[in-house]
Amino acid sequence: MRRAGTLTAITGCHPRDHVCWGHGGTTPWPEAVLPYLAEGAARGERLLYVADRPVPSLHDDLAALPGRDAMLASGQLQVAPLANADGHPATLEPAAQIARLRSESRAAGREGFTGLRLAAEVTAMATTPEDAHRCMGYELAVDALVAAAPVTVMCGYDIDRIGGEAARAIAFVHPLHLGGIEDLTAALHAGGDGRWRLRGEVDTETRTRCTPPWPRCPLPSLRTST
Repeated sequence: MRRAGTLTAITGCHPRDHVCWGHGGTTPWPEAVLPYLAEGAARGERLLYVADRPVPSLHDDLAALPGRDAMLASGQLQVAPLANADGHPATLEPAAQIARLRSESRAAGREGFTGLRLAAEVTAMATTPEDAHRCMGYELAVDALVAAAPVTVMCGYDIDRIGGEAARAIAFVHPLHLGGIEDLTAALHAGGDGRWRLRGEVDTETRTRCTPPWPRCPLPSLRTST
């Protein structure tokens, strides 16, 4: 059974955990990234850090990560900008990103790592209601992969930029959440047994808080259960 619910700290994560970190204001993103990645390094995992900035800036984010330079040199730590060839992160193709994550997970296993740990600051993919809707579908596909592989994922969203409504909607499709995401009473996630699981209290108010009136978001092909 996968973990689900609200976390009080970003440490203590394990493979098959998929966390939505709602950050912003007095809680900067690196505060969560550094202990989260350091924990993965201590467990012998490969680390992948993704955000919507150039590679040198991503290296700067991780300056205080113990062993950063050695891990970069050995390939245990990898960084990548959140952008495709045309430079627009919101147009990233979800299927291609899922295929990349699956490939990175398999490569980590072949190269002797105990798993893959991803920290991805993906606010730039959800700055409009339409983009946030697409993000919900993307996150469901990520969750289906995480549920079945030795992968740990933390997704960061700046609530000040995307707004509370979008933050709740995106957190709704994560089994775990942390940070300033309020009024989240339910969640939909992959159960790890080939079924989708709907957890919490679901009613018409849930629809208002967690599923704004955007076009329906198709589920990846898993069976559903409650």
